[in-house]
Amino acid sequence: MKLVRILSVVAVALVGLLTTTAAEPRFFLINNFRDAVFPSFEISTATMSPATRNRSGLHSFVLEVDAPHAMNLDITFASRRLLKPTHTLVSLSKGRHVVVPLTDWDFDGLYASVEPQPDTFTISASEGGQTVWHYSATYQIRSVNDCVTGFREPFGIHRKVDTQSLYAAYVDENDPAIDQVLHEAIRTGEVNHFIGYHEQGREVMKQMKAVWDVLQRMGVTYSSITVSSAYTAGIMSQHVRLANESLANAEANCVDGSVLLASIFRKIGLRAYLVLIPEHCYLAVDSTPDPADKVGIETTMIGLGASFEKAIAKGSAQLADFKLRLAAKQSGFKLVDVQSCRELGIQPLRQIHDISIAELIKNQAPSIDPGPAIDTDFD
Repeated sequence: MKLVRILSVVAVALVGLLTTTAAEPRFFLINNFRDAVFPSFEISTATMSPATRNRSGLHSFVLEVDAPHAMNLDITFASRRLLKPTHTLVSLSKGRHVVVPLTDWDFDGLYASVEPQPDTFTISASEGGQTVWHYSATYQIRSVNDCVTGFREPFGIHRKVDTQSLYAAYVDENDPAIDQVLHEAIRTGEVNHFIGYHEQGREVMKQMKAVWDVLQRMGVTYSSITVSSAYTAGIMSQHVRLANESLANAEANCVDGSVLLASIFRKIGLRAYLVLIPEHCYLAVDSTPDPADKVGIETTMIGLGASFEKAIAKGSAQLADFKLRLAAKQSGFKLVDVQSCRELGIQPLRQIHDISIAELIKNQAPSIDPGPAIDTDFD
């Protein structure tokens, strides 16, 4: 009966456990995301340094090994579909160790995951060519649009790990569709070029306004879809559209609109931030090279026909209201600096649609609030 209870707990916790005699090693496979694998997490952190991962706790799979003596192990990790067989060679002294198994993902397969589907993973450890442990488990591969924003560690004190910085993975300044947006803005004559901070003051604001107006002419509307493709207890996640999905579908929720505009503004050399407050997200941008000169942009207003000036007014007011809470990193409040996330090792997800901005604009005739004249003083 005791053994049955132990196995039941192990099954719920998604931990591989093999217990034999005291003289043999014991292994525990821990998936910090319980029964889930998040493609967006594995792709965007693939090049992150081990030191950064360890410092920030950004691991999905971790193997605990209780070695009764010094061991030289060959750990093989693979799945039927998405994880290619990978070998991790480790030399362990007697005692308990934490090993992060190497992974060789099929990244094209991860990008192609648009709805939840199962995959069976196997992991084994061998010493001197002899298998000393083997374990298999089936996990749910989430949609690439599911962004994991936090999780509680499965064991111990169940420490909460904040992963909201992974929203930055959906900011893609390399998306080819952005060049089309910028070309369309220049074609309308609102601006002659996009040169970021090389022209400061109103010129920076004019560049941002020109982008806003193009997106409105495309007919981008507000969409409240935020629910992830599946649910896992102890894991926080949200559905986020890739930038050109928002362009192709002409839909965006608060996060979608913020990562879309952040993508475009980073392309033209501006420093952009995702502002996270309880149940909401909007954008902040440095209006000059000085980080003290931030303006807020309420991105949901792009789908409501509001002018850029009104979006700036509302966003900046919110930024002022929450300034102290953001600075103190109060629970629920976070300023995600996309540039800092890139330096941390969070890379952008590539886009998956080929779209024509000109055709999207041609097929739309939205009624929008033009707002004040282009030379409005934004100070």
